[in-house]
Parts: sequence; C-alpha cells; structure tokens
Amino acid sequence: MLAGIGYLIFRSWALGTVTTNFQSISATPSDHLWEISTVYLRYVKIILWPVSGMGPIHPYIPQVFQGTPSPADLLVIAVAFVIVGSGLYFTLRHKSPTGAIIVGATAALLPVLHIIPVAFDKSLYHERYAALSLAIMCAMLPLMRRPAWLKRAKHGSVAKSLIVIVMFFWLTFSIIGIRTLLPNWTNDETLWRWALSSNPHDADAKFNLLSTYIRNKDYSAAHKLGDKVLADSSSCDECMLKIAELAIFQHEPTGAAIALERVRHSPSIAKNKDTLHTYYLLTGEMLAQQGSLEDAENILHAALSLAPQDAETINALNLVLSLRNRATQANQ
Repeated sequence: MLAGIGYLIFRSWALGTVTTNFQSISATPSDHLWEISTVYLRYVKIILWPVSGMGPIHPYIPQVFQGTPSPADLLVIAVAFVIVGSGLYFTLRHKSPTGAIIVGATAALLPVLHIIPVAFDKSLYHERYAALSLAIMCAMLPLMRRPAWLKRAKHGSVAKSLIVIVMFFWLTFSIIGIRTLLPNWTNDETLWRWALSSNPHDADAKFNLLSTYIRNKDYSAAHKLGDKVLADSSSCDECMLKIAELAIFQHEPTGAAIALERVRHSPSIAKNKDTLHTYYLLTGEMLAQQGSLEDAENILHAALSLAPQDAETINALNLVLSLRNRATQANQ
C-alpha cells in the first residue's frame, strides 16, 4: 500500500496528474453502488466458475446501471454486502482464516471495481483482473483448518463424500468448458469472429475482426464485413476509418468517401486528436485519388499540424505537392 501511495505521489509530481481519464459520475450514489456490486459478483463468479462467459470483451454500458434497480439487482447488492461484511466480521471477531481470505481477495479487486470512475478499459470486467485476487486466495489457503464439526465421525463421512462429489463435478464441467472455449482462442480471426457473434453491435469486436482480415490480406472477407458494418446503424468511428483506409489502399475513393462521411457526422471525432488526425489524413489521400489536389493539400496540412512527425502524413503531403509541380515545397 505504501509503494502504491508513493507511486501515485511521484506520478502526480512528475506528470501533473494521476490520470486524465477520470469520468464524472452522473448517476446517483445508489446507481454507483449497484454498478460496484455487479462488477464484484462478476469477479466472484470468475474465481469460483472461471469458464462461464469467458471472452475477450464484456461491453460496459453505463446506462444499464441507471434508473430503478429491479428486485434481482437489489439482490445482487445485498449478496455483495453479505460476502464482504461476513469476511470482515469473521476476520475481526473470530480471526477466521476463511474471513481473512475473503478480505484479502476483495482488497485485491478494489482497483477494478469502478469505485473510482477511471476509464481504464472499455469492458465492464476482464478475467485477467481476477489473477491477483486468485493468487492471494491460493497463498492463504494453507491457513485453512478442517473445522471441528467435520472431524466428528457422525458428520465427517457424509461431509467428505459431498465435498468429493462437488469437486468431481466442478473439475468435470471445468474441463468440458475449457475444451469447448479453447478452440475460439486459436487465432485472432477465430477469436474476434466468436466475440462478434456474441456481441453483434460491439465496436471493438468489429474493429478487431476487420483489422485481422486486412492484416491477413483476406480482402474479400474484409469487404463483406465492411458492408455489414456500414449497414449497421450503431456507431464505430474506428471501423469507418479502417474501411476508408482499405478502400484507399485499393484505389477505391468512392468507397472511402462513404465511410469518411459517416465519421464526419460523428460527434466524438473532434474529442480525440488521433482520430481527427487519421480522418484528415485519409480524407486528403481520398481527395488526391479523386484528383482534387488543392483540397487534398489543404486538408493534409491540417493533418500535419495535428501530428507533425507522422511519416505517413509527410509522405502523403509530399506526393500531393509533387503532383502539383511544387518541387521546392515538396523537398522542404
């Protein structure tokens, strides 16, 4: 804890801020508690039943945790409080190893429970973030002792049999689950096709699958997916830029224009400097392919002002200047 506090102090001193990704909480405190409890129980589920719902993405939709919680949601909050509260109670009152394990595992999860609204990931949760919590639990398991009631002959044999049966089924279904899920992680293409089938409108899944097709030079599959993405009304600025990039690479400025027009109307483009730079760069390259060299030069200058050291922008502007017979400026 001291090392963590020291790190945050030095980071704030050196960079002027701990993070630039703080988000304002527009929801009420009860909604925030609802979100924290939901994420906490997701991690508890990952620890106890890791193969259930495992995947590369778990879309985070803040609007889900706004409004009036249903009885099931209230139950989620209650269960989370019972788990944490019982862990603290048994640790402080009875010095119970089981309670200490719950407290230790919960403490390891604190940075990823959305207690502090930091936008560090686009997913609601990730399996990998449970690793530290699981490591603490495994390290503390040797503290466990067989309870006195289990040592009694009358109850011991029945309890042992139940434990053995439960562990047998847990291992059996875990193996089946792993064998079922593992082929989906064979390569990037298989992984993101599976992710997109589970989340048809998720922007990350669409972008990663599109990027994988282009990286593998499977342009036919990339075009088919691009057509589906263009037909989908859900927003995906990165997808549109990737579609435009592929169209320009294949000298199809008309297709690039359609994708870039979708990005131009996006309200979020001006909020991200990198996205805006990419938009200007691709628009300039598209205009150059259409023969509008003067417009291409102007917009590439705008792209260069956002990323003065970007080699691709410099090369694109150099080419346009050369085509306009302005060799001196091109050389500069």
